[in-house]
Amino acid sequence: MTLAIRQGQALHRIMEFTHLMSTEGTAGEHPVLEPVWQRCLAPFGLNEGQALDVWDRAQALLALPLARRLLGARGERAWIEREWPDAHGQICRPDRVVVDAIADRTLLRVIDFKWRLLDSERQPYAEQLARYLEVMEMHSPTAHQEAFILTAEPSIWQLIDGRLIHCDEAGRPAL
Repeated sequence: MTLAIRQGQALHRIMEFTHLMSTEGTAGEHPVLEPVWQRCLAPFGLNEGQALDVWDRAQALLALPLARRLLGARGERAWIEREWPDAHGQICRPDRVVVDAIADRTLLRVIDFKWRLLDSERQPYAEQLARYLEVMEMHSPTAHQEAFILTAEPSIWQLIDGRLIHCDEAGRPAL
């Protein structure tokens, strides 16, 4: 397994527990060096420098105001790595689905985390997000939906009309 794949898996693990993240360790050390995070990241075989890099990239991603908004406030419900059957019984597993109740409507925000997004990966990932939205519509037909990819670069991409569009710092799709 390549380093980039292992880093991407470690990023997923960290992003599953964003509610536990802090910027300081308990003994003044880097948080990723604490035993709980070392255990969480152990399956990915990263050395200390690689683990620090993944952590710091996750922090940089979370520093983006749009990323924080998309991931949801503490009061919003979120499903992390929940399995959803499609119409054919196949399972899909979005990294995160945030349920945002806004006045009289519900918004389902599908989020997928990637280490990076290469030009050659845009179409397959757009199709992956489109499939997730189809499944969400099947399970919650009255909910509004949107889908995003958040990367460790850090960058944010939104699925619009079947294409992944990069969002600028203000959160606007750069059409």
